[in-house]
Amino acid sequence: MMWIDTKYANMISVRLQNFKLKRNSPYLANCRCPYCGDSDYNKNKARGYLLEKAGKMFFYCHNCGASHIFAKFLKDLDTRLHDEYRLECIKESSSSFDTRRVTSAPAKEFKSDIGRYSKHRVQKMFEGTNCVKVSSLPADHFAKKYVDGRKIEPSKQYLLYFTPGFVKLVNQLVPGKLPATEKDHPRLIIPFLDRDGRLFGFQGRSFSNSGTRYITIMLDDNMPKAFGLDRLNDKNDVFVVEGPIDSLFLPNSIAMAGSDVHVDQVLKDPRKAIFVYDNEPRSNVIVSKMEKRIKEGFRVVVFPNAVEEKDINEMILEGGFELEEISVMIHRNIYSGLSAHLRLTEWKKV
Repeated sequence: MMWIDTKYANMISVRLQNFKLKRNSPYLANCRCPYCGDSDYNKNKARGYLLEKAGKMFFYCHNCGASHIFAKFLKDLDTRLHDEYRLECIKESSSSFDTRRVTSAPAKEFKSDIGRYSKHRVQKMFEGTNCVKVSSLPADHFAKKYVDGRKIEPSKQYLLYFTPGFVKLVNQLVPGKLPATEKDHPRLIIPFLDRDGRLFGFQGRSFSNSGTRYITIMLDDNMPKAFGLDRLNDKNDVFVVEGPIDSLFLPNSIAMAGSDVHVDQVLKDPRKAIFVYDNEPRSNVIVSKMEKRIKEGFRVVVFPNAVEEKDINEMILEGGFELEEISVMIHRNIYSGLSAHLRLTEWKKV
């Protein structure tokens, strides 16, 4: 049913940056990889490919090594369109639909080292629990609506999970970690993966802003409380932000997840770190942290005084900033050394 794959590849093409159809038969198209983004600074880089092989379509990225059959690729990008695709496949086959055909592994020639961008190990860790990927939820599910409402791109939503019972999930993974309670509650799950894709902890984010918003559970206390280690590119600068959700809007970034990360523990070259603290000039804690980083010789971002929103996600939701505007603003407001001290003095209000 290659014609169906081709049809839906053309439908999803409007969502793929730098998409170019190279050949109709056998099918070959080129685009920026929606999994790794290809390049943080060169927007012309496009190393993702949709190609036909042995009568089937696959997606492959020459940058991160992501390798998927087309059905899996389509499901990651758009679950609703994937549902339509499956129904059309059912009608075409005129028989019961074997879902194993959708999730089976690609042919041997598509083997790749996708550990840094893979979610398979997370799935195994959560296997047998009540935790599922946000990208697999129906569009009208409240957790999916919450993530969409935060304007997190579909290509990043596979990094987030949902559990209807956080206490139950935690105690399944770490028996006796939390007191048993009849009033369990749902949370957004933010997995912490190391560079090999191993799950070493996670955060549970409340769907409301009341009570305890974030609860962090560590499965390996020797690891730093950091989100995004599995997606780092050590060759480029690394943005170090405070919140995991904020990190989803910046290229090559990690989140400190509620604690100060010693960057020499997570980066091969700590000088690559650029700290992006929340935009809170009246916070003694934030100002002290920025002063400390500047004294240590790190680069910091000091937001323009005209920006009122406190973090990157708020700038998008309430300030009306586009991602490109935020990227430009951040790159234009990176300071270090004496200029950082002077700019911080102008910015702080404590």
